[in-house]
Amino acid sequence: GHLDPRGGGGGSADVDKNSNFLGEMLVLLSAFLYAVYEVLLKIFSIPPEPSESGPSKDGSRPPPLPPPTPLQSALDACAFTGWMGAFNLCILWIPILVMHIKGVHAFELPTPDSLPLVLLDATLEGAFGTILVLAIALSSPLFVTVGTVLAIPTSAVIDTLVNGLSCQPQSLAGGGMVVLGFLGVNLAGLTEGLEYWPSWL
Repeated sequence: GHLDPRGGGGGSADVDKNSNFLGEMLVLLSAFLYAVYEVLLKIFSIPPEPSESGPSKDGSRPPPLPPPTPLQSALDACAFTGWMGAFNLCILWIPILVMHIKGVHAFELPTPDSLPLVLLDATLEGAFGTILVLAIALSSPLFVTVGTVLAIPTSAVIDTLVNGLSCQPQSLAGGGMVVLGFLGVNLAGLTEGLEYWPSWL
């Protein structure tokens, strides 16, 4: 019979292409949902600045209420995020239990060796989420999103210092573009009248 000169690897290549395409689509979906989450967090977790009330019965107009202070905005955002965490704690363990019972994915407690790393990761994730919410409350989703992208060149610097890895010229160029994008967002905000900066700044 006729032998495939590729050694039967054509099907594997097609599977890899499909997996890569699916992964790229999931990345785009994740980025979209993350952007929606940040915008909704800004809208619903931060109370709007109070508007002036109408005149009273005697015709006098009461003084307008002061806008929320940065501390009030931060506390409201943290409270909102806390309720989200409580919801996740009460609800999101159910799919894990179902997958464990159905045999889709076995749930195992961390081993004594991995427990410190799990606790460290949970602590860092909690700190990141809290700081992210505070940043959104005090600035804007656009500013925070561009700021979080700075993790890319920062990770490259840490890898170089800690692990001794050398960055390729393409990686350095990409990191430089990320930094320029962050500076560009700041300059755009300054030239447009500090639209996304809070009034207390």
